Amino acid sequence: MRVLISVNISLRLVGFLCLFLLVGNAVRSQGDFTDDYVLKTWEHDEGAPYISFTAMAQTPDGYLWLGSYEGLARFDGLRFTTGGNKQIPLGDMLVLALEVGPDGTLWVGTSEGIHSYDLDGNWRHLTEANGLPRGTVYSMAIDSHGQIYAVVDLYVVRWTGEKFERVTPQLPSRNIIRSETRCFFDAQDRLWVNNSELLFYYEGGAWREVIRYSEEQEELQVVGAAPARGGGIWWADKRNLHLWRDGSEVRKISRLVTHQNDEVSMWEDAQGSLWVAGERRGLVIYHSDNSYLICGREEGLENSALLAVLPDNEGNVWLGSDGGGLTRVRPRSFLSYGYDKG
Repeated sequence: MRVLISVNISLRLVGFLCLFLLVGNAVRSQGDFTDDYVLKTWEHDEGAPYISFTAMAQTPDGYLWLGSYEGLARFDGLRFTTGGNKQIPLGDMLVLALEVGPDGTLWVGTSEGIHSYDLDGNWRHLTEANGLPRGTVYSMAIDSHGQIYAVVDLYVVRWTGEKFERVTPQLPSRNIIRSETRCFFDAQDRLWVNNSELLFYYEGGAWREVIRYSEEQEELQVVGAAPARGGGIWWADKRNLHLWRDGSEVRKISRLVTHQNDEVSMWEDAQGSLWVAGERRGLVIYHSDNSYLICGREEGLENSALLAVLPDNEGNVWLGSDGGGLTRVRPRSFLSYGYDKG
């Protein structure tokens, strides 16, 4: 009798485990990245002037502009043009932020102020003489009216058209690396600022906190944030991805265990898929149907340390890496069939 009871319990456990695995796979399933996308990478051997790319932007003329630890480059899809000349007067300097305004002006945030480049080919250098605080420009954002905001040292400033003015008190500096601080605008034109200590936004002339880090909730440390396509924002902690909208959380996605704790850059595409590029473990695309794709070294990335993600105007997505060059992610435009399928 005891043997039969033991067998029945064992069979029930096996059945429960099988059901759990089936349900788990239905909730979250991994696809094959190479079935959907093709990668091409530019490193030194392919003509890339740098092996690390910290920021990217595309101007209306189609050029890709690429920031690095060593300066600024322009890419036309075939050739790279670097700085230190009449075309690009920026020399050897750190470039961490690139933005393009509604009028097509390129804004370049560097370790030596902010440079702008308009569609007529004119460069301008903005420095302390224009009200910019001393220090490296870590991040920039442009609102729907074309006004430029920047994170410089421990301050957020905006360009009035004549000078820079501070719009925030000094940002908290305890236990943070200043280059972690980022700013961006959501679909409602609210300015957001995030770093490992804080996630907050500016509205109605006041700053409003959403998350403040505490040692009691270490897993909630903000490791990335970006605008959500339908309004609100996505923000990442070490274990989850959160969709925050209209004052509350409306969706939460558990990050893959293999990709937790990574600081990330994020972008939501037109299909509602969230591209999450990690600074150590490569790319994960979380689809709205709870399936996902992973892109790392096995899928063709030269380096899984990703610093920036940029969609272009031709449907490609570009990945800037820390030591693995520049990678283009191109959707497969057709299916290949064998003779047995006609």
